[in-house]
Amino acid sequence: MIKDKQRNDLIKYRIEQAKATKNEAKLMIENDMFRGAINRIYYGMFYMVLALALKYGFDSSKHGQLIGWFNKTFIKEAIIERRFGRPGTVLLRITFSFISFRIALTASYE
Repeated sequence: MIKDKQRNDLIKYRIEQAKATKNEAKLMIENDMFRGAINRIYYGMFYMVLALALKYGFDSSKHGQLIGWFNKTFIKEAIIERRFGRPGTVLLRITFSFISFRIALTASYE
């Protein structure tokens, strides 16, 4: 069983990981490295949901288990609107839309 201090330290670490990964994604987008940016965005979200799960006493390194826990804890209980369920799917949909727009915009100025 993980102690409270260790849990809090791990939560802080996961949040810092998420922030650093978000910054990496931003740099990649600015440099037209879209595929890498999608990966960084997904993992930034993954790290943040890991921090949230730890706060609630749930721990898993498996993406599927983490998404299942998120949906059961927040979506099924209507804490978060259903449309935000399956965070990876929603985020990737938004990311693909943004990157498609960015590619189209960049291509129109070449």
